[in-house]
Amino acid sequence: MIYLDYSASTPIDQRVADKWMSVETTYFANANSDHVLGRESKRINDESIRSIADYFKVLPKEVIITSSAVESNNTAIKGLALKYPLKRHIISSALEHASLIGALSFLDASDYKIETCPLDEEGRFDLVALDKMISSDTLLVTLIAVDSETGIRQPIEEAAKIAHQHGTLFHTDITQLVGKGHFDLTDIDMATASAHKVYGPKGVAVLIKKAKVPLIPLLHGGHSFTPYRASTPQNGLVAAYAYALKLSDLEFDERLLKVNQLNAYLKDKLSQIPEIHFNSNKHSIPHLFNLSIKGSRPEEGLAYFSNHGLCFSSKSACSGQEELSNSVYAITKDEKLAASSYRISLSHLTTTDELDTLVGVMKAYLKTL
Repeated sequence: MIYLDYSASTPIDQRVADKWMSVETTYFANANSDHVLGRESKRINDESIRSIADYFKVLPKEVIITSSAVESNNTAIKGLALKYPLKRHIISSALEHASLIGALSFLDASDYKIETCPLDEEGRFDLVALDKMISSDTLLVTLIAVDSETGIRQPIEEAAKIAHQHGTLFHTDITQLVGKGHFDLTDIDMATASAHKVYGPKGVAVLIKKAKVPLIPLLHGGHSFTPYRASTPQNGLVAAYAYALKLSDLEFDERLLKVNQLNAYLKDKLSQIPEIHFNSNKHSIPHLFNLSIKGSRPEEGLAYFSNHGLCFSSKSACSGQEELSNSVYAITKDEKLAASSYRISLSHLTTTDELDTLVGVMKAYLKTL
């Protein structure tokens, strides 16, 4: 099998898995316990939190450990809404992850006004329009850092500054950017990320919440790492996440160079096939390669590719099975392209031989249309 769905989930790095098991079997005690093993577990957890905070360039107290990016997004959106119930306006986008859209839909049903920031002709957030949309009733601006289907890197740092000019808080989901590109959280109030997108384990994620931002916790009952999320500390998972982030930082240049080379190689091969249209553009990170196959139905195409040993997707794995890709349509305004799009995710683990196989199977598939 050839795996090209790294944006849905990455395999855990063996070094990270070893770290996870080492901590989980050695420092297994509840870090809240007041005995020698509990104190040792707390020490390891504190070290892990400091390491995560250093990676994101924030304070340890600004790191909230969660179980998933879904929980992080819900905590950020609903926790802020609970804190400021009189502010009922939120600005987001059509490119958001399903967990963010789900949280906003929940608030929309409770009489919140949810507005969508438009995109410019290159598929990036229209910052001039955003500036005009913010009002005194705006609770939050929440805009994703990288569209999980086309890979377009969004100007979140600039958007955050615009929000602050109006006295409005700013949240972003950087799950698809961590380990793949540089970012600056200086002017960003809250940010979401997850371990399993950066060769870490599933079941652990983070919500970066700046100290000045108040939230009402969604989970109550028992002390954990912070007062914003109750649960028994996940010693091994957090240590593994911290190590995965460290490795992604140490090996960033090497990994990015490899993926850039793979992206260029694949683009060159596929550009020779007239039935294929590229949806990703110059603003896309090289790890995400979105294309449309004219005349194709993704549910049938993916079955064909899977039967030939190729694993990739048509949309974000969490976006559901709606007919059109919201992201591709928002960018192209073309229903046919949005209804025939595929997402290929590259990794430093990918090989050119795998891409040659992909191109060969695509050519064979086109003959069946």
